[in-house]
Amino acid sequence: MFSYTFYQWLLFFYIYCFIGWIIESTINSAEQKKFVNRGFLRIPFIPLYGFGAITMLFSSLWVRDNPTLVFICGALSSTLLEYTTGIIMESIFKMKYWDYSDIKFNINGRICLLSTFFWGFLTLFLMYQLHAFVEKIVLGFSEKSLIITLTAISLV
Repeated sequence: MFSYTFYQWLLFFYIYCFIGWIIESTINSAEQKKFVNRGFLRIPFIPLYGFGAITMLFSSLWVRDNPTLVFICGALSSTLLEYTTGIIMESIFKMKYWDYSDIKFNINGRICLLSTFFWGFLTLFLMYQLHAFVEKIVLGFSEKSLIITLTAISLV
C-alpha cells in the first residue's frame, strides 16, 4: 500500500507538469525546427500533465501489484479526466482542443476507445517505470526540504 503526504503529492504534480512541458515542447520544437515553448504559463509547466499523472497514480496505486488492474484503473480514470477536461475547456475557451469524431467508438469526439487503451498503457509505463524513479527522488526529501522546494516553485 502507498502513503504519501500532501507535500509529496504536490511535488509529484509539479514534476509531472514539468515533464509534460518537456515532452510537448520537444515534440513541437522538432516539428517546427525551432524552439517552441508549449503551454500557456510563463513557467515550464503544463498542468494537464500533472493532473493526468496524479489521476493515474491516485486511481491505480492501491492495485500497484496487479498490472491488469493498474491498466483498467488508469484507463478509466484518465478517460474520465479527458472527457471532463474537454467539456470544461470547450465551455471556457469556446473551442475544441482535440476531436476524436473521425475515430470509431468515440463519445462526442471528446474520448474514444483507442485513447482509452493509450491511457491504460501510459499508466503502466508511469507506474512501473517513470514513477518508480520519481518516487525515489521525492521520498528522499526531508519534510523541511520538501516545504522549501515547494514554496520556491509555488512562488515562481
